Amino acid sequence: MSTGAAWGEGSAGIVDEVGSRRTDLIRHARLDFSYGSTRTQLWLWRVHRLRVSQTTIQRVVQELGLPRVKPVRKRRPRQLKLFERERPGTASIRQVLDG
Repeated sequence: MSTGAAWGEGSAGIVDEVGSRRTDLIRHARLDFSYGSTRTQLWLWRVHRLRVSQTTIQRVVQELGLPRVKPVRKRRPRQLKLFERERPGTASIRQVLDG
C-alpha cells in the first residue's frame, strides 16, 4: 500500500505516504488549535471523517518539525461553600420563620 521506495532502500517519508490534505490538517490542528495527537485524531474523525492513527500523527509532527504542545495546568477545584454565615448555628427561630 506504500508508494515509497522498495524495502531496504529507505523511506520516502511519512509525510509523502499520508497525503497532503491530511498533513495540512495535522499541521493546522497543531499550530492553530495546539492539539496533541489524541485530540487531533478525534478532531480529524469528528470534523473531517478521516481515520489517522496517533502514531502516524506523531510521526508527521516530528517530520514536519512542529513544536511540542505545552502542558496545560490543571485547575484546582473550587471549595464548596458549606456555610454562608460567619458562624454556623447563629440563626434565631425568628430569622428562620421570617426569612
